[in-house]
Amino acid sequence: MKKVTVFYYDEFAEFEIVLALLLMRGKSEVSTVALEKRNYLGEEMQWYCNENTLVDVDPSKIDLFLIPGGDSRPLYGNVELKVFIEKVVEGGGKVAGVCGGAVLLAELGLLDGRRCTGNTSGILETDEVYSLYEKTNLVKDEYVVVDGPFITGQGQAYVEFAVEVARQMDCVTDEADFAETLKWLKNDRS
Repeated sequence: MKKVTVFYYDEFAEFEIVLALLLMRGKSEVSTVALEKRNYLGEEMQWYCNENTLVDVDPSKIDLFLIPGGDSRPLYGNVELKVFIEKVVEGGGKVAGVCGGAVLLAELGLLDGRRCTGNTSGILETDEVYSLYEKTNLVKDEYVVVDGPFITGQGQAYVEFAVEVARQMDCVTDEADFAETLKWLKNDRS
């Protein structure tokens, strides 16, 4: 059973990760973590009860650390979070960030030298977050990018992100299963 840990923060976009969690059900044990042990109000105006703070969780036991999108700016420069994520990777875990979650990974310097994407519909030179990607290998023509232990996705591609995360966690068996799952989630009946 894979251990998946979802990172909560104020106004995170739950809809960007819920499909990934759906695809991993029955094959993963899901927990949550945040900077504080309290409830968090998601972007969709629902309250989420958080179980743990970073000090309550052993990052080396996490198979997937999942960071949803949202306004991650209040987390910029958070050394405790950066060190925690580095320990997830050192322990052999993967880190997936979509939209603002990917931007946060770039801001923390965790994507330096790596292929990546992020933000709502990709990083454009006119975006205020463009400078955060200066040390990365920014990919502009892919919705989801995997580089080593990091999976980054554009927010509008949350379906593609979900299926890729599931594939990376061995919940999608092969390319045919990947294509069929993507088709199902997009309600493509062709």
